[in-house]
Amino acid sequence: MDIEIISQEPDYIRLKLIGESVTFGNILQEQLNEDKRVDGAGLLTPHPLKKEIIFQVYVNNGDSIQVFQDNIEKLKNKMLDLKKQIEIISDK
Repeated sequence: MDIEIISQEPDYIRLKLIGESVTFGNILQEQLNEDKRVDGAGLLTPHPLKKEIIFQVYVNNGDSIQVFQDNIEKLKNKMLDLKKQIEIISDK
């Protein structure tokens, strides 16, 4: 995956994720919108056949890039927890 920052301000970031589908984008968008520091996170797909997505994230508290990074970390931890629970189930 490649990332291109299209524009960035302290309370806003717009970036392109190249090599990812809208499925991944929807999961990340939902995580971002759960954060109280986020006023809104939107997802655009420039073309349905291209594997790239564009995120727009508006924050009300904190630096936009830091909020984005924090939520990626939260999503990563959720996936690790899910993996552990699946491993527990499969060991039974």
